[in-house]
Amino acid sequence: MVHEIGHWFFCKLFGVATPEFAVGFGPTLFETDIGTTRFTLNLIPLGGYVEILGMRNIIPGFEAFSFAAKPLWQQVTILLGGILFNLIFGFATLAIVAPSRLRRKPLPKEASEDPALHPKGAIGPLGILALISRSALYGPRLYAIFLALISLNLAIFNLLPLPILDGGQLLIVLIQAATGTMLSTQAYDLITTITLFLLVFLFLITTSKDIQRTVSD
Repeated sequence: MVHEIGHWFFCKLFGVATPEFAVGFGPTLFETDIGTTRFTLNLIPLGGYVEILGMRNIIPGFEAFSFAAKPLWQQVTILLGGILFNLIFGFATLAIVAPSRLRRKPLPKEASEDPALHPKGAIGPLGILALISRSALYGPRLYAIFLALISLNLAIFNLLPLPILDGGQLLIVLIQAATGTMLSTQAYDLITTITLFLLVFLFLITTSKDIQRTVSD
Protein backbone atom coordinates (compact mmCIF):
# COMPACT_ATOMS: atom_id res chain seq x y z
CA MET A 1 0.00 0.00 0.00
CA VAL A 2 2.87 2.38 0.80
CA HIS A 3 4.30 1.83 -2.67
CA GLU A 4 1.02 2.31 -4.51
CA ILE A 5 0.12 5.39 -2.45
CA GLY A 6 3.32 6.93 -3.83
CA HIS A 7 2.16 6.44 -7.43
CA TRP A 8 -1.35 7.63 -6.61
CA PHE A 9 -0.11 10.72 -4.75
CA PHE A 10 1.97 12.03 -7.64
CA CYS A 11 -0.74 11.17 -10.18
CA LYS A 12 -3.13 13.36 -8.23
CA LEU A 13 -0.48 16.06 -7.83
CA PHE A 14 0.05 16.27 -11.60
CA GLY A 15 -3.57 15.76 -12.65
CA VAL A 16 -3.28 12.21 -14.02
CA ALA A 17 -6.45 10.15 -13.64
CA THR A 18 -6.36 6.97 -11.55
CA PRO A 19 -9.52 4.95 -12.26
CA GLU A 20 -8.70 2.26 -9.67
CA PHE A 21 -6.56 1.76 -6.56
CA ALA A 22 -6.52 -1.93 -5.63
CA VAL A 23 -5.19 -3.62 -2.51
CA GLY A 24 -4.64 -7.29 -3.31
CA PHE A 25 -5.73 -9.25 -6.36
CA GLY A 26 -8.60 -11.52 -7.36
CA PRO A 27 -12.27 -11.24 -6.38
CA THR A 28 -13.29 -7.92 -4.84
CA LEU A 29 -14.34 -8.03 -1.19
CA PHE A 30 -15.07 -4.33 -0.76
CA GLU A 31 -15.07 -1.25 -2.96
CA THR A 32 -15.90 2.42 -2.65
CA ASP A 33 -15.52 5.51 -4.81
CA ILE A 34 -13.53 8.47 -3.50
CA GLY A 35 -13.45 11.28 -6.00
CA THR A 36 -12.70 9.80 -9.41
CA THR A 37 -10.91 6.73 -8.04
CA ARG A 38 -12.48 3.38 -7.19
CA PHE A 39 -10.73 1.85 -4.16
CA THR A 40 -11.01 -1.93 -3.92
CA LEU A 41 -9.98 -4.52 -1.33
CA ASN A 42 -9.43 -7.90 -2.98
CA LEU A 43 -9.21 -11.47 -1.76
CA ILE A 44 -5.53 -12.32 -2.41
CA PRO A 45 -3.35 -10.06 -0.20
CA LEU A 46 -0.20 -10.20 -2.34
CA GLY A 47 0.51 -6.68 -3.51
CA GLY A 48 -1.77 -4.25 -5.28
CA TYR A 49 -1.80 -1.71 -8.07
CA VAL A 50 -2.88 1.73 -9.19
CA GLU A 51 -4.45 1.98 -12.64
CA ILE A 52 -2.92 5.02 -14.35
CA LEU A 53 -4.89 6.45 -17.27
CA GLY A 54 -3.07 6.66 -20.60
CA MET A 55 0.17 4.97 -19.60
CA ARG A 56 1.01 3.98 -23.17
CA ASN A 57 -1.02 6.41 -25.28
CA ILE A 58 -2.99 9.61 -24.80
CA ILE A 59 -6.67 8.75 -24.35
CA PRO A 60 -8.90 10.74 -26.77
CA GLY A 61 -11.21 13.00 -24.81
CA PHE A 62 -9.03 12.67 -21.70
CA GLU A 63 -5.86 14.30 -23.00
CA ALA A 64 -5.43 16.51 -19.94
CA PHE A 65 -5.65 13.51 -17.60
CA SER A 66 -3.47 11.03 -19.53
CA PHE A 67 -0.04 10.02 -18.27
CA ALA A 68 1.41 10.01 -21.79
CA ALA A 69 0.46 13.67 -22.26
CA LYS A 70 2.44 14.89 -19.26
CA PRO A 71 5.99 16.34 -19.38
CA LEU A 72 8.82 13.84 -19.04
CA TRP A 73 9.81 15.01 -15.55
CA GLN A 74 6.27 14.42 -14.29
CA GLN A 75 6.15 10.95 -15.85
CA VAL A 76 9.47 10.06 -14.22
CA THR A 77 8.29 11.38 -10.85
CA ILE A 78 5.09 9.35 -11.03
CA LEU A 79 6.98 6.17 -11.93
CA LEU A 80 9.48 6.71 -9.10
CA GLY A 81 6.78 7.77 -6.64
CA GLY A 82 6.21 4.28 -5.27
CA ILE A 83 9.92 3.69 -4.75
CA LEU A 84 10.27 7.10 -3.08
CA PHE A 85 7.46 6.33 -0.62
CA ASN A 86 9.01 2.92 0.14
CA LEU A 87 12.30 4.61 0.97
CA ILE A 88 10.64 7.31 3.09
CA PHE A 89 8.59 4.74 5.03
CA GLY A 90 11.53 2.39 5.52
CA PHE A 91 14.10 4.93 6.65
CA ALA A 92 11.62 6.93 8.74
CA THR A 93 10.46 3.78 10.56
CA LEU A 94 14.02 2.66 11.26
CA ALA A 95 14.98 6.16 12.41
CA ILE A 96 12.08 6.23 14.85
CA VAL A 97 12.10 2.63 16.08
CA ALA A 98 15.56 1.16 15.70
CA PRO A 99 18.39 3.41 16.98
CA SER A 100 17.30 4.58 20.42
CA ARG A 101 15.11 1.68 21.42
CA LEU A 102 17.53 -1.01 20.31
CA ARG A 103 20.28 0.59 22.41
CA ARG A 104 18.08 0.79 25.49
CA LYS A 105 16.40 -2.58 25.11
CA PRO A 106 17.94 -5.34 22.96
CA LEU A 107 15.81 -7.68 20.94
CA PRO A 108 14.25 -10.53 22.87
CA LYS A 109 16.60 -13.53 23.23
CA GLU A 110 13.91 -15.75 21.75
CA ALA A 111 13.73 -13.57 18.64
CA SER A 112 17.49 -13.63 18.04
CA GLU A 113 17.49 -17.43 18.33
CA ASP A 114 14.35 -18.05 16.27
CA PRO A 115 15.53 -19.78 13.03
CA ALA A 116 12.40 -18.62 11.22
CA LEU A 117 13.62 -15.02 11.54
CA HIS A 118 16.94 -15.87 9.87
CA PRO A 119 16.00 -17.57 6.58
CA LYS A 120 18.79 -18.81 4.32
CA GLY A 121 18.53 -18.13 0.60
CA ALA A 122 15.85 -16.33 -1.37
CA ILE A 123 12.35 -16.05 0.05
CA GLY A 124 9.06 -15.46 -1.74
CA PRO A 125 5.75 -13.84 -0.81
CA LEU A 126 4.75 -16.70 1.48
CA GLY A 127 8.08 -16.49 3.26
CA ILE A 128 7.71 -12.75 3.67
CA LEU A 129 4.22 -13.18 5.17
CA ALA A 130 5.60 -15.83 7.52
CA LEU A 131 8.44 -13.52 8.61
CA ILE A 132 6.05 -10.65 9.26
CA SER A 133 3.69 -12.90 11.24
CA ARG A 134 6.52 -14.41 13.26
CA SER A 135 8.10 -11.00 13.98
CA ALA A 136 4.74 -9.74 15.30
CA LEU A 137 4.92 -12.38 18.05
CA TYR A 138 7.91 -10.54 19.53
CA GLY A 139 6.18 -7.19 19.76
CA PRO A 140 5.44 -4.11 17.66
CA ARG A 141 9.06 -2.91 17.63
CA LEU A 142 10.45 -5.94 15.79
CA TYR A 143 7.34 -6.02 13.61
CA ALA A 144 7.92 -2.41 12.54
CA ILE A 145 11.59 -3.12 11.79
CA PHE A 146 10.67 -6.01 9.52
CA LEU A 147 8.10 -3.88 7.69
CA ALA A 148 10.73 -1.16 7.19
CA LEU A 149 13.29 -3.63 5.81
CA ILE A 150 10.73 -5.16 3.46
CA SER A 151 9.77 -1.68 2.25
CA LEU A 152 13.42 -0.88 1.48
CA ASN A 153 13.83 -4.19 -0.34
CA LEU A 154 10.72 -3.48 -2.42
CA ALA A 155 12.21 -0.14 -3.43
CA ILE A 156 15.36 -1.86 -4.72
CA PHE A 157 13.42 -4.67 -6.41
CA ASN A 158 11.17 -2.24 -8.27
CA LEU A 159 14.21 -0.50 -9.76
CA LEU A 160 14.98 -3.62 -11.83
CA PRO A 161 14.64 -2.80 -15.56
CA LEU A 162 11.74 -5.21 -16.14
CA PRO A 163 8.68 -3.92 -18.04
CA ILE A 164 6.17 -4.90 -15.35
CA LEU A 165 8.20 -3.09 -12.67
CA ASP A 166 8.76 0.63 -12.20
CA GLY A 167 12.37 0.41 -13.35
CA GLY A 168 11.32 -1.15 -16.64
CA GLN A 169 8.57 1.40 -17.22
CA LEU A 170 11.03 4.19 -16.46
CA LEU A 171 13.56 2.75 -18.93
CA ILE A 172 10.92 2.57 -21.67
CA VAL A 173 9.80 6.16 -21.05
CA LEU A 174 13.40 7.44 -21.15
CA ILE A 175 14.24 5.52 -24.34
CA GLN A 176 11.11 6.80 -26.05
CA ALA A 177 11.91 10.36 -25.00
CA ALA A 178 15.50 10.06 -26.23
CA THR A 179 14.63 8.48 -29.59
CA GLY A 180 11.34 10.25 -30.22
CA THR A 181 9.70 6.94 -31.16
CA MET A 182 7.14 4.79 -29.36
CA LEU A 183 7.80 1.13 -28.66
CA SER A 184 5.26 -0.80 -30.72
CA THR A 185 2.36 -2.40 -28.88
CA GLN A 186 3.37 -5.82 -30.20
CA ALA A 187 6.96 -5.48 -28.92
CA TYR A 188 5.79 -4.09 -25.58
CA ASP A 189 3.27 -6.91 -25.09
CA LEU A 190 5.85 -9.56 -26.04
CA ILE A 191 8.48 -8.22 -23.62
CA THR A 192 5.90 -7.87 -20.87
CA THR A 193 4.59 -11.42 -21.38
CA ILE A 194 8.09 -12.93 -21.31
CA THR A 195 8.97 -10.97 -18.18
CA LEU A 196 5.73 -12.02 -16.50
CA PHE A 197 6.41 -15.70 -17.19
CA LEU A 198 9.93 -15.34 -15.76
CA LEU A 199 8.61 -13.70 -12.59
CA VAL A 200 5.89 -16.36 -12.22
CA PHE A 201 8.61 -19.01 -12.57
CA LEU A 202 10.66 -17.24 -9.90
CA PHE A 203 7.54 -16.99 -7.71
CA LEU A 204 6.95 -20.75 -8.01
CA ILE A 205 10.57 -21.54 -7.12
CA THR A 206 10.65 -19.24 -4.09
CA THR A 207 7.21 -20.43 -2.95
CA SER A 208 8.40 -24.04 -3.13
CA LYS A 209 11.41 -23.12 -1.01
CA ASP A 210 9.13 -21.24 1.41
CA ILE A 211 6.99 -24.35 1.87
CA GLN A 212 10.05 -26.59 2.35
CA ARG A 213 11.48 -24.15 4.88
CA THR A 214 8.18 -24.00 6.78
CA VAL A 215 7.92 -27.79 6.92
CA SER A 216 11.53 -28.20 8.08
CA ASP A 217 11.07 -25.49 10.75
